[in-house]
Amino acid sequence: TTEIYTLSLHDALPICEGLFQEATLHSLGEGSRCLLQTNSTLLIRLGTLPSLEFHATVSLRASAIISLATGAPAKAHSFMVRPPARPSLPRVQIDGPPTIRSSDTLVLSAVVLAGGGGRRAELQWSLLLGGRGSQAIRALLAAAVGERLEVSGSLFDVETAYTFVLTARNWMGQTAVATLRV
Repeated sequence: TTEIYTLSLHDALPICEGLFQEATLHSLGEGSRCLLQTNSTLLIRLGTLPSLEFHATVSLRASAIISLATGAPAKAHSFMVRPPARPSLPRVQIDGPPTIRSSDTLVLSAVVLAGGGGRRAELQWSLLLGGRGSQAIRALLAAAVGERLEVSGSLFDVETAYTFVLTARNWMGQTAVATLRV
């Protein structure tokens, strides 16, 4: 005979602590939340600084799985995390002015609109086109970290167009590119 098992969510646990073995629980991040949607679907909201990746093994505690027929606990169970069939592609844009004076500072902001899956995207700034000051700007961009970029107007050549490129890479390895011409 086939015995049917379900997760044992005592008092509808809002946290995942009682469900997973320690290594799996740590990979979900601090403050992760779990919700049993149906007898076969567990929704997990990752917490702060998760390390869970696709194809990783997730292990439930033995006490988290019970028989529907007898109420007896089952052996611990493990399964592999699968990527979504159609992952959400990242979308990114650069906010900033279209022109700048040499006495000003150019301030550009990266905006990741979608596709992060609750995690921060890895951002990389670069320069596609520019004038004589391009080398200094490229060096500045290579060292840039984060969503905000400041470039002194004195680095720009007069009457020269510069095209800034922002590449965002999400934790699933997908990328998006945005450009802004100044």
